[in-house]
Amino acid sequence: MSTNTPEELPNCEQCSQQYNLFRRRKQCQLCGQTFCSKCTSKSIPSTKKRACPICLLIINDRTTHEQLGSIRIKHLRAYLIYSKIITSNRLLESCFEKQDLINLIQSRKQQTPDETYVFVQRPNEDIPAPTPTIEIPNNVQPQPESVPEPLPSPPPSMPIPSSSKIASTRKTLADLSSLESIQELTVGQLKDVLNQNFVSYKGCVEKHELIAKLQLLYRDKQQQSESNTSISNGQSDENLCKICMDESIDCVFLDCGHLCTCIRCGKQLSECPLCRSYIVRVVRVFKS
Repeated sequence: MSTNTPEELPNCEQCSQQYNLFRRRKQCQLCGQTFCSKCTSKSIPSTKKRACPICLLIINDRTTHEQLGSIRIKHLRAYLIYSKIITSNRLLESCFEKQDLINLIQSRKQQTPDETYVFVQRPNEDIPAPTPTIEIPNNVQPQPESVPEPLPSPPPSMPIPSSSKIASTRKTLADLSSLESIQELTVGQLKDVLNQNFVSYKGCVEKHELIAKLQLLYRDKQQQSESNTSISNGQSDENLCKICMDESIDCVFLDCGHLCTCIRCGKQLSECPLCRSYIVRVVRVFKS
């Protein structure tokens, strides 16, 4: 979890004011990030926890989906991790886009519908506020305090998918039925499938570049399946991985340049089984 430390940020990230004697650093107890004392002057009465304006916006039941979308990803992740809403790293790793983090927060609100948050203003801890003295003339009667009208209840919101549905959107190479189905994947799903198969997408800026890499991987997988079928029919097994003898040889070792294993077995080796040289990097190769 990356939180801003006093050494990293000399100014408050919320109000951009420099920290000084009257604006001291205070840590939000919902996300663990550091802001000035004026920006963290509100707290939740039920827990007495100090909260920053960003977390107050997140936990507010009246916050819309568009307002959550305007919050930076690092703030959403910090709130989910520090507040221990996410207890499994695997669930957090399944969130590739900001939309997934927002869905987790919204589903958490639906699981606890009875919890309501009322915010109170903390007194300024740095400067004592003077007590005002007001003189009332004898001929003026004090007016009764007006009671504020209750705010209207927010309109019912659309149902938000639960966290289990978020994990179900994860795709694998086996889920792809054709080259056309690759076009329907999101950017996060494209990167996830490439990561699962140890294919680097460094340098890819546009979505069509990721699609081209995944289509190349898909074709290579189809060729491997056909090759394995021919091998099972009695043909030579010289192109099979020399470790597992199940997958085709599809990776090269750097710096020795030997090709003798599949990508999954190669990732588990520290030295080349042929020349015993140290493996600096394992690169997947595609057969033309």
